[in-house]
Amino acid sequence: NQIPVLPGSGGAAVPTTITSVVITNFGGGCAVADNTAALLLAVASVSGPVEVTFPSSCVYTFTQANAITFSKSVFIKGADMYGTVLRYTPTANGTFLNWSAGLGQLYGGGFSDISVVTNDSTYAKIAFSVNDVTNFRMQNVTCGWVNGGVYWVGGTGGSTCLFTRGREASIFDNLTFNADKPIEIGLNQHNGGSVDHWHFSNLYLSAGTAGYSIITVDPGVTWSDTTFDGYNRSEERRVGKECRS
Repeated sequence: NQIPVLPGSGGAAVPTTITSVVITNFGGGCAVADNTAALLLAVASVSGPVEVTFPSSCVYTFTQANAITFSKSVFIKGADMYGTVLRYTPTANGTFLNWSAGLGQLYGGGFSDISVVTNDSTYAKIAFSVNDVTNFRMQNVTCGWVNGGVYWVGGTGGSTCLFTRGREASIFDNLTFNADKPIEIGLNQHNGGSVDHWHFSNLYLSAGTAGYSIITVDPGVTWSDTTFDGYNRSEERRVGKECRS
């Protein structure tokens, strides 16, 4: 199966299609105690960009912090936004899914049609860490709550659903995030552009703990041609404050 990939900027050569594989063909599944190894095998099975599909509406378990880093274009796709669930139960502080090409820029990648949940409130967790990306796409995703689950909270400094560090031309649409910090926007460590031509739309954000912001912006972040639109709603439930835009 081939899916299209948007071209990169700056003259970089980027493939126009990517190969799709199914995690169950690599030992993953709803009855597996930890799907970390299966996901890494699925990604490594294709030399270039790859889409990894979670085909069933069920719960896939992951337990290892800082174990999954995508250094190329990897797109994770589920069967249904509320039916396909990745449950992350770490035993240490750290990140669940990390997109990073190290010192380089990463073209493509994304995550769609899946819920990410946890039953942990002890460790500081980041669900999605997105670093120096172009043409990244996140769509139809919940984090920290599905069908009455718990918020994405815990640890010194709190837990975050989406942590970004640049760069450009990326889309984030139809997201429901319930966390200490639903979204944190950080500095691009390799380039001056932190948030350039990004589009956030249809966000439902809830801050689960007093003292944290709906959207946290780190000092020094630069913005250019970035849009927030759609039905965006945010609330700070535990401090009794709600704001809508």
